[in-house]
Amino acid sequence: PPDYDEVAVGEFMRELLQTWGLHAMFVPQGQAALELLSGPGASFDAVITDQAMPRMTGIQLARALRDSRIDVPGILYTGYGEGLAQADRAGAWLAANGGADAIVASPLLRTQQTAGQISRVLGLPVATDEGFAETAFGDWDGFSFADIMKKWPAELEAWLASTAIAPPGGESFDAVAARVEAARDRLLRDYAGKRVVVVTHVTPIKLMIRIALDAQMSILHRMELAPASISTVTWWPDGTPSLGNFSVLP
Repeated sequence: PPDYDEVAVGEFMRELLQTWGLHAMFVPQGQAALELLSGPGASFDAVITDQAMPRMTGIQLARALRDSRIDVPGILYTGYGEGLAQADRAGAWLAANGGADAIVASPLLRTQQTAGQISRVLGLPVATDEGFAETAFGDWDGFSFADIMKKWPAELEAWLASTAIAPPGGESFDAVAARVEAARDRLLRDYAGKRVVVVTHVTPIKLMIRIALDAQMSILHRMELAPASISTVTWWPDGTPSLGNFSVLP
């Protein structure tokens, strides 16, 4: 599923195009866009696509449209150039602050790209752990918070009131907390005594910090993380955690 920041960017672009008098539609996944564009009666004048999308990149979408003989002009619109620079800065910060012994990343595309860039700076391979994937928001993927409020008001109210409640077709924060804690346990087992860079998403980072602080789940709604920021937690041999940095921008 796309991260919330990616959905926000997509919704911003849709609203911006509409202010120009255009009819725009936001689709959060490349495969879904391909199916829409190739469906019966489809009529679109242009496609604007990001490069980093779940399961199908922007370039792959453009090739699929060409191969399907769908004659729609396309624009590849991406901020990943800045993303590469952010990853480089993160890698440099890590190298200057003790380095690392290993890199572990979420399986999602954007984190894999970021981890790949950091690996080039640190000279380390990237391992993948699905436990660090972002929360699956199910039917809410691709919708802005305002849209969710309109379409699923009762479900949203229940979700905000309890971390045990999942979005329709998605994961509860309690379920995500369980898999993140299991992923943390694997790190402590497989990389005992080592410094590990974990390239992951907003919710898993907040959950790792919650574990370190021994805080209630409600703390998830009281933290804000900057994009491409660094947070550090140390787990000592006796199991005691210590939060070192929170949302540091390198």
